[in-house]
Amino acid sequence: MSQNILDASYAADFIGNMIIHEANIGIMLSGIGYTDGFCSRLNKATQSKIINTEIKIHLLSLEDIFGETEAFLKATHDLPPLRNLSGGKWNQYK
Repeated sequence: MSQNILDASYAADFIGNMIIHEANIGIMLSGIGYTDGFCSRLNKATQSKIINTEIKIHLLSLEDIFGETEAFLKATHDLPPLRNLSGGKWNQYK
């Protein structure tokens, strides 16, 4: 989370991590939004022939999360069901 609008350098990190971890769904959360450079670099990367798999990317802001906007709802539909983490080691962090 950053207090600044996310620029193209964040897009490179985001898409790079998606490739490294072989993710096919990515959700980026920004406090206040994304620059045109961010969106442009991300778009170019996802259209690259090097990435030979279809990936879904959702760019969300805090406004999307708290307002449960259409962008937020679309992102939640693409996510797999969450596991129940109420037991085991996670239980000690309550």
